[in-house]
Amino acid sequence: MIEYKFSQLINGIENLPESLLNYNSVLYRIHDKSLNMNYIGTAKYGMPNRLYDGFNGHVHLYRTNNKTRCKGMYHNMNERLEDFYLIIEDSDSPDNYDRILQKETELIKSYDSVLFGYNMSLDGKPGWKKGSLCVNDGEYDLYIYPEDVPRFLERGYSLGSCKHGFLKDTVWITNGSESKMIDPSDFPKYEKLGYSKGSGNKPNKNKVWMNDGTKSTLVPKDLIGSQAYSNYINYGRIENSPRKKRGKYKGETRKFINNGEKCLRIPISKVNDFLREHPDYKEGRIMKKK
Repeated sequence: MIEYKFSQLINGIENLPESLLNYNSVLYRIHDKSLNMNYIGTAKYGMPNRLYDGFNGHVHLYRTNNKTRCKGMYHNMNERLEDFYLIIEDSDSPDNYDRILQKETELIKSYDSVLFGYNMSLDGKPGWKKGSLCVNDGEYDLYIYPEDVPRFLERGYSLGSCKHGFLKDTVWITNGSESKMIDPSDFPKYEKLGYSKGSGNKPNKNKVWMNDGTKSTLVPKDLIGSQAYSNYINYGRIENSPRKKRGKYKGETRKFINNGEKCLRIPISKVNDFLREHPDYKEGRIMKKK
């Protein structure tokens, strides 16, 4: 078990401790020593991306002072960063990531970190999954299993989501450039300001289905016959074209390449062609040592 002060991990990937600069699958714990609260998580391909991803990265969410994710953990970090530590509980090859995921669930249960910590679901993955129930404390939605409901209700939680109730009995309105949700009784005053009912968020509006005899696509009406859609000369959609069954599908494996300043992640099948066209790039990520 290796421990790092979180304050030492926020100064860029290139300044991370060398022991974190690898692609191993990791089971980690973020510990708030002041409140004795924990967040349990995993990283399939190492901690650098888990810390610095521009959407889910812990450092990114800390820097943006996110107040909704992980029950306010990042807001607390902004208040008292020195109280937070990153602890590596286990690591393994990405080929054994399923074992790491199983241990994540076990550790969440061991620390009871949904009820008493910063986790928001019993398997560490956000959102509803088969067999789980949603409970809330008026601010955060948590996803737990039925046998745990009594413990949460005893501590003031309620069944159901607190995030979507405000949508009930509301309507979308738009003025063409801005959309918002309002109480229907307020619509007359917005109508005077040029609003109409509807979200305005209809990306397929003013598009028609066209096909080239083998495949179909939606074409903007003003681009019919243009060079970009020159092959699509028939109106309508080919209904009998093969379609995948619903479900999750694994995309092509991607590989990192870089030119020393910029890092890209592209499908393996395109790597050789890309490197021939861009000789300044090479395989691998940018990981500068201290």
